Amino acid sequence: MVQELQSIAIQLVRNAVSHGIETPAERNALNKLPVGEISIRLENPGNGDYDFIVRDDGHGIVPAHLRNQLVATGRLTKEEVAAMSDIEVARYIFQPGVSTARRSANRDAGHGVGLDAVMEKIKGIQGYMQVKSSPNLFTEFHAHFKLPA
Repeated sequence: MVQELQSIAIQLVRNAVSHGIETPAERNALNKLPVGEISIRLENPGNGDYDFIVRDDGHGIVPAHLRNQLVATGRLTKEEVAAMSDIEVARYIFQPGVSTARRSANRDAGHGVGLDAVMEKIKGIQGYMQVKSSPNLFTEFHAHFKLPA
């Protein structure tokens, strides 16, 4: 379990740095501190339940940007993305091959491999993932799971 959580944490932090945290100049223009913040928490509300939370104070998941990516890559048509809610569009971040990278692909990001692997690991430990995000404010990945008795 510890190895799975480490792997999930590494991918989510890498994702936050590569996709979420803006450059100091971008952060300054948004009246944010020049250095981004990422928090990682593991909470135990009891009964064998655990919550693993990774949150960044970056630009958030921007549905319009994701819609453009889905159309540009040929995954969906303009009509299909226009008919979808922001929540439906945001679910695509967990699909293989989908990337929200605003910068060009590099060693750590932009290849569309990552969040799909995180989701598989969460499912592998019998958990589920919730995502909260607000443009220009934050993204929070909240994995909930139970330890086997």
